[in-house]
Order: sequence, then C-alpha cells, then structure tokens
Amino acid sequence: MLTTFAPRSLSILALACYASIASAQSTPVVPTDLVLSKPSWTTETEDPKFFLHQGYAGAIEAIDMAGCVFSQPKVLKFSTATPPVTNYGLVLIDPSEARKLPRGENSITIDCAGKKTSFVVNNSYPDLTKTVARFDDSDRQAMKLIVTRPPAEVSASLRGVTFWVAASVPGSVFGVPDQQLFFLVPKAGGGTEWRQLTSDVLSVAFAKNQSAANPSHEFPVNFGFTKEEMAAINAKVLFAYQIDGSDIKVLDYSYDPKIETMIAGKYAEPGRLHAYETLNRVRAITGLGYFEQDVALDKAAQAHADYVKINGGGQYYSHDEVPGLPGFSGISPSDRALSAGYSSTFAVGEVMSGSNGGSNSSVWELLGGPYHAFIILDKFRYYGIGFNDNVYVTDFANKPNNPQKVIDKSTVAIYPCNDIVVNVQSQGYEIPSPSVLNEKQDFGYSSTAIVSIGQKITVDSWELRDASKKIIPTVVMTKDNDTRNLTREYFASLIPLNPLPRVETSYTSVLKGKNNGIPFEKTCTWRTTAFRNFWAN
Repeated sequence: MLTTFAPRSLSILALACYASIASAQSTPVVPTDLVLSKPSWTTETEDPKFFLHQGYAGAIEAIDMAGCVFSQPKVLKFSTATPPVTNYGLVLIDPSEARKLPRGENSITIDCAGKKTSFVVNNSYPDLTKTVARFDDSDRQAMKLIVTRPPAEVSASLRGVTFWVAASVPGSVFGVPDQQLFFLVPKAGGGTEWRQLTSDVLSVAFAKNQSAANPSHEFPVNFGFTKEEMAAINAKVLFAYQIDGSDIKVLDYSYDPKIETMIAGKYAEPGRLHAYETLNRVRAITGLGYFEQDVALDKAAQAHADYVKINGGGQYYSHDEVPGLPGFSGISPSDRALSAGYSSTFAVGEVMSGSNGGSNSSVWELLGGPYHAFIILDKFRYYGIGFNDNVYVTDFANKPNNPQKVIDKSTVAIYPCNDIVVNVQSQGYEIPSPSVLNEKQDFGYSSTAIVSIGQKITVDSWELRDASKKIIPTVVMTKDNDTRNLTREYFASLIPLNPLPRVETSYTSVLKGKNNGIPFEKTCTWRTTAFRNFWAN
C-alpha cells in the first residue's frame, strides 16, 4: 500500500493579554512504502520542495531514488545540489512550469522501482484564457477595476479598454422618488468631478491601453469621498467597461460598514502574506473586523521566532524570554513590541506554533484549538508575523485611538460557519488542554462563538452533526465552567471529544442560547479538507 502523510506537528503555544497560554502537539502517522513530506503544493505559495523517502514500517527494501521517474519531469525533479541517495531524495518543484499546468489540482505520479505514489500540484495562477474583471478595494479612499485579458487578445487589440465610473444614489437623498446616476468625468484644469448626464455618456469614458507583456491592467479611481460616506447614503458604485468596441459590461460595488475593508499586506514572502490574508478571510467570513499589518509587530514577532530557534526551543519555547540569552529582545510580548517601536503601551496578544507543515498548517491548527481561537478572533486590530524555520510567531495588539471595530451587540458570530472550508489536518493537543476535557489531549477541531465585548454569551444547547446527520460527541466550554479561567464571558467553544475524520466532508452545528439575556438560535454549516495546502475560501 502506498501512502502519504502530513508532516508531524511539533507544538503550538498561545498567549493573550489576559494571560492565556496554550500549546499543541500532534501524534505522528506511521507510514509505509514511499513517503512524501507533504502531499501537495499550491502555486504562488512558499517552499516549492518536498522530501521523498522509503517508509519506516514493514520490510524495508533499498530503493535507488536516482532512478525514480516523474510523470511531469519539467515540474518535479530531484535537487542537483543535494543529489538523491538510497531511500531518500529532495524533490524540487519548478514554479514556472507548475503555472503551465491546467488550473486546479494536478496529480503527478512518482514511480520508484515499481513503487508508486502521487504528488498534487494545485495551479492557482490566474487563468488567462478569458477576460476577467474584478474589484480591488484594499485602499480605504479609492477602488480599482482590474481587467485581465489573454495576451493574444491584447496583441490583436486596436483600441484597448474603455471604462466608465458612475455612482447610483437613492432618490430620497435629493427628495425625489427615483435613483440618481452621477458619472465621474474629467474636470477643467485637471482632476475629476461627479456630474449628472442626460446624453453623450460615451464622451466621458476613460480609455486605457494594455500590452501583451502586461495583460492585467489596473484602473485606479479616486472617488472624492470615502466608502463610509458612500455607505451612509446607501450609494452604489458602478463600473462599466468595453473592450475593442464589444458589448459594454457593468460591475457594481456597495460597501458594508459592518465589515471593514481589508488593507493589503506588504509581505515579500508568500508564506507571511498568505497567513495574513487567510486569517483576514476567516475573520471576514465569520463576521469580524480585519487585521492590519504593523511593521513594529512584524519586527517583534520575528525577533522572538529567532530567539526561540537560536536557543534550541525546548524550555525556551515560551512567550517569555530570558535576559542575557542570545537573541533576547524583551521578556514579554508587550516588552518586545515596545522595543521594536510599537506606538502603544496596550498589552500584546501572541500565538506561537511549531509545525513542519508550514505557515498554512499553523493557521488552521491554531484556529482549531479553543484557547488559540479566542485570541485570533478577539478584538485585536494590528498584526505582525515572524518565522524562523518551523517556529511561527504572531502578535496582535490595539492602539488607544484606533481599536478593532467590534461586532454589533445583536450579533452572534461563530467560527467555523457560513460554508467556510477548514483544514482539519492538525487537531487537538493544546497545552494546557481545555479544562473541560480533564487533560484529554486528542480532541477534535473546535467551534468558537463570539458576541460583542462587554456582553455575555450563555449556551443552552449546542450540537454538531456530520454529513449523515449523526451527532458528534462534544463538550461546551464557557467562562462559567472553564476552571483555568482563560475563557472570557463573550466567548464560548464547542469541543469534539475525538478528532474529526481527516477527509473532505461537511458539518452542521446548531447553537441555542442567550446573548446578554436575549434568546437566539444560530445554525452553521462548514466543510473540511485535509492533507492539502489551500488559502482562499
């Protein structure tokens, strides 16, 4: 039997400003025959390599790895700097060749002296076989229309792209019954202005050209008002675009002030950027405010990751540093943030993980443990990440005049929910373990409920069912029964007593309770995957 396995997760720790400390460790899977250090890789992500070696169980036959054959030899090949040896080899993934594969998952067969396994390359590179138009609203004051076209189409283009920008405003703002349409037009002397037009709309179009070398073109628009102001009058922005005289297509955008707009991270490394974006997508899908990257918190998190690695982990795999040791930058997370230049004395929350599965695995692993999820889903606004090899550190904080936007007092947010896809490859093993489990470590991927800060959530019943409607044995943890006193009154968690199957399936949870004394009922559906790197939902 040919198998693949997930890299063994070493440990996780978490610490928030209210001193919740947690860690996790997963049990190893015993593989046989050929073994992959990871089962898949996605384009535009970190670490394009993996190890291939003989398994540990059963009779071990010597395999000359140099003789292994890949069904996609341009995509996968052994490292020449570290040549393969008997029973072991380092395989490199060529990102440029991987982008040429069909979009989605591509299974590549590996044949070593008749023993076969497969490695999955997921090509997430933008599909340039058709024109794609989308919004980028990461700028708080403006938006961009991004039109991506096939290079061959651009090369044959004579007139490029023409686009229009309009704002649709409710008539009630002006005391009239009908929607009013304003176009963004060039203004005498430079700049633009909003104007109502009754004719000659074509004359106010903005023309842009593209090139085959740059088939993805951005059209930034300065609206002259903020998205909050747009939301206040229930206005909607319309983008219309036309390519080479073809039919005019229209996209519309409206801003929901309940969920802030994500500010793009400026991380050069794909792993850091994807961790940041994944956590923000999770918070958005859950109904919470976004994080913002803070360079001082990045510096503090990186310094602590370096300290842990330099000192060999072990007893130093902690949130507190020891003065005088190599790499020391501050005793506590707050000390390190101030030392790195963070402009606030607010307490800093910190989570750490040590995982050979990379930052992708760490993100989902942390979210699946109650004490970790409480921190990541809490009221923090600013974010910083650092890593050194398999040590990942993430810091969270606020500033006095710019706190996180809290959820509405009538809202009960739950993670996972809203059909989100969750990676359950790593589950359980928090240290300390959730108090309601009486030191049991191998529990399942947990759910977290959140209400507005200053309010209390009361759980009357909370059940979890699998795709066959079978009830999963669980236990609920709230502030009232958490003897470790690490659960705040606006949090609750539903903890499966055993790990959930590491397969692609779906679950439904039903929570009935009270939000500050007011009864509510909320149903959530969510899906799972495992042994696969993915970021977007």
